[in-house]
Amino acid sequence: MSDTPFDLRNPSAELYDKNAEQFAGMFRKPESSQLRRFYDELVRLETQARQQPEKWEEIKPLVKMLNAQVAYAHGRQHVDEVFYNAFVELIRQIESLEHLTRCKHFLEATIGFRKLKEAQAKSRR
Repeated sequence: MSDTPFDLRNPSAELYDKNAEQFAGMFRKPESSQLRRFYDELVRLETQARQQPEKWEEIKPLVKMLNAQVAYAHGRQHVDEVFYNAFVELIRQIESLEHLTRCKHFLEATIGFRKLKEAQAKSRR
């Protein structure tokens, strides 16, 4: 089990609120636009799994491949070490469609909080 506060298997009531806000403030990179790329891929895979639940075992490896994609982005310095490590931990927790849906919702909430933080940072300049 995960020892991060972002536990998709046993989510707390704060997963999409305080935990997502905390996660949004943990990393410098990616900006919300880069974060959105990973989120969009999760949405695509989750939609596919919802429409064809019998194909979960074929879709699951594609979900896990997101770790290779975030590793590539990290290697190109598009995401920082903090985001990379946390994202990898999230994806490694996904063992079912329910976990994938929770991860999707968590990243959706994170994007919202990240957008707010970016707007606040711009207004301070």
